[in-house]
Amino acid sequence: MRVFIAIVLVICLGLVSLFFTNQPQIPPKQERPEVVAIEAALSDGQLLAIANIDVGYIREITEAVYGKLNVSMFPVLSENGLMGQLLSVDKDMAEVSNISVGIKRSSDEAPASILLVFTGVFGVDQIYNQLNLNYEVDKDDSQWVTITEKVVPDEDGCLDEQKLRNVKKEYLFVSDTLILLSEDMSQGQVFLERYRKKAPETQSLEAWREYRKGAVAAFNLGNPFQASAAIPGMTGYILKSETKKNPEITGVSAKVAVDIRSISLSLNARLDSDNHNWIATTIEKSNLKLENAKDDVELVSPTFRDLVTTVTVNTDRKGVVYDAEIGIEMLERLNDILSEAFSYAMGGNNKQRKPEAERIENNPVDYALNKHFEKLPDAKDSPFLESPLLKNGPFIIDVDYLKKNENGQFEMRVLGKVSLPNIETKDGSKPSGRMKLHVKSVLDKNGKELLKNERCDSNKSHFGDRNHKATVSEYYSGDDISSWKTVRLEEGAIPSEVDRLIGEISFNSPIKVHKFKVPLKVGSEIDHLGMRFYLSKVGSQQVGYQLSGNTSRLLEVRALNADGKVLSKSWRFGDADGSKVVQGYKGDVKSLELYLVEQTKELKLPFEVNHIFSHQTVKPEENLSISSSNVNYPKAITVDDLDAYNSIDSV
Repeated sequence: MRVFIAIVLVICLGLVSLFFTNQPQIPPKQERPEVVAIEAALSDGQLLAIANIDVGYIREITEAVYGKLNVSMFPVLSENGLMGQLLSVDKDMAEVSNISVGIKRSSDEAPASILLVFTGVFGVDQIYNQLNLNYEVDKDDSQWVTITEKVVPDEDGCLDEQKLRNVKKEYLFVSDTLILLSEDMSQGQVFLERYRKKAPETQSLEAWREYRKGAVAAFNLGNPFQASAAIPGMTGYILKSETKKNPEITGVSAKVAVDIRSISLSLNARLDSDNHNWIATTIEKSNLKLENAKDDVELVSPTFRDLVTTVTVNTDRKGVVYDAEIGIEMLERLNDILSEAFSYAMGGNNKQRKPEAERIENNPVDYALNKHFEKLPDAKDSPFLESPLLKNGPFIIDVDYLKKNENGQFEMRVLGKVSLPNIETKDGSKPSGRMKLHVKSVLDKNGKELLKNERCDSNKSHFGDRNHKATVSEYYSGDDISSWKTVRLEEGAIPSEVDRLIGEISFNSPIKVHKFKVPLKVGSEIDHLGMRFYLSKVGSQQVGYQLSGNTSRLLEVRALNADGKVLSKSWRFGDADGSKVVQGYKGDVKSLELYLVEQTKELKLPFEVNHIFSHQTVKPEENLSISSSNVNYPKAITVDDLDAYNSIDSV
């Protein structure tokens, strides 16, 4: 249920500013008659909590701003998950108008279960087909199906152990106007029977309906003490703790509403109680905390302080009421909270924050120069790299060292180099290129694999740099580009066994790049060759954007000053997958350019080097410099010498 509340808050807080700026014609929210019947069916004497989300009205608001509703707007949803599928843009499958949520339990001993009731227009066959993609589906002769989420291996063939532990069965009823998702089959059947019979409510919902009237989302927990004993997991634990601290609370409610006429967003929360002394004390404490919080949060985010200032705490003699009325001016500033908080985390002081001094990028990428990378020169001899293991065309492969790490494992560092033309420009601009080095196997003389299999290794020290992952280096300057890959050997493997190295080295450069000038206003879009760029924020020294589709085409989002010079980038904040980004720049952004790759050229060399430690010999006295604390094996030594190093390492 917290997920759905988060969805609504994110949508309203993140999108309503655009909605009000564009001022689309949206009628005031109307009551949905079917919701009354659903809530009555949920109210069977076992209802602990209830929530409602008017998805249809949210859709009207978001589509007025963005066009068709996109699952990517819901940061807590997966497009593959059931919720993502039901809220997708495929209206032949599902057009959800409302979601009702009930938390119930069938007895005092039974844990609580959640019922989700979707109303709208649904394509039953399409939903079943979609479910089969991501769930194990067990369908009987009725309209009920049992679904279990599939846990599929990741790109490395590994299963997520935590997901496997959390897999559970859920029960789904699908019709062309209603979908019911329940954790408890019996609870779902009871609801469906009551709904079909139009059964009256057993627990009075009059106060609840009055409270949620006009809200796009609302929630009520009627008996915190009873619910805390029934709700499992961390949510139940927190609820128990809070109930123990505040036994005077008899109910908790929250809602969010959009007021079209006053052009504002209304947030409300309330704590019900029959204890008037507790109400008065809580109001006093809350106001004191809010007052103290203003000074604390101002350092982190002045905008958030202004938001806190809009919160009022009062009473209606039935409980403590928290209200916040957020007008258009504050709505337009909400995006600043994130960037201010990030700036503070990076060492800034927002209370006295000044714009960053302008700094011009000295070596901006000139993608037109990439034409020089279409043909690469042969690798050159270097006094710093004598007799590498492999030299082929522009590529060089060598082994830097083979040594014991702090965990007692032998690890080998492989060097890859690509020779490039030396490009000099008057303005200091540079081309763009990237090399990859991938070590695939380390074998002994008999072909036995000595490379440790880390594909499903959860060791955090290897994360992102596990043996099977390629290392990537970006071109910066000069007439070559280098990359190093450190790999670990299987436990028990010793250096004298290492004989053969197999891998691949490549160099990739965009040879056809399209530049777009992006209008510097919120809502600007670029849609090109399957990638969509959406400008979601414009600040004096920062921009925010969202990406979808083939995002690998994006090369750069470049900001320019008033003279058309490239500004250096400063901080950056966003999702792990890069789909939502806020990028800061060192100077005032006066124009914006987007660079997308249309065509690339890749040179690739699969390599296999045999007898990698038998190319040269070393003098016996060189062994004296080897110790277990700083073992740097010569890059080419004999197997006999390796045995000597083994004995020294074990000291």
